[in-house]
Amino acid sequence: QLRGLIRKYGSLEQVLAAKAQLQRELELAENFEEALRQLQQQIAERQRQVGKIALKLSHRRRKVAAEVEKQVVGQRTVVTARSLPPKERLYEVARLMGGEEITDALLESARQLTRVSNGT
Repeated sequence: QLRGLIRKYGSLEQVLAAKAQLQRELELAENFEEALRQLQQQIAERQRQVGKIALKLSHRRRKVAAEVEKQVVGQRTVVTARSLPPKERLYEVARLMGGEEITDALLESARQLTRVSNGT
């Protein structure tokens, strides 16, 4: 087998050089595979995080869909809720995201979030 390799590569030094090159390439491939595994794990973790965020947004969307008002009448507390029209809902989502000052960028982000949470 060694003689066949020497005939193919020309000398023992060239056979050893080819072997060393193959070992380097194998090590690179193993490093690449490990890096790929780590990247896949990171992607899976990000997907889990996105799922959790989507779930939270879904719950928040339901809360934002209504305006709740609380009043004390005599000895009782009265709570009323009314559904928000789409435009008011959009502004409420933007307000929750960025505070009292509503910018065009916040409105666009709110539009995208409400589209995602509505499944459109």
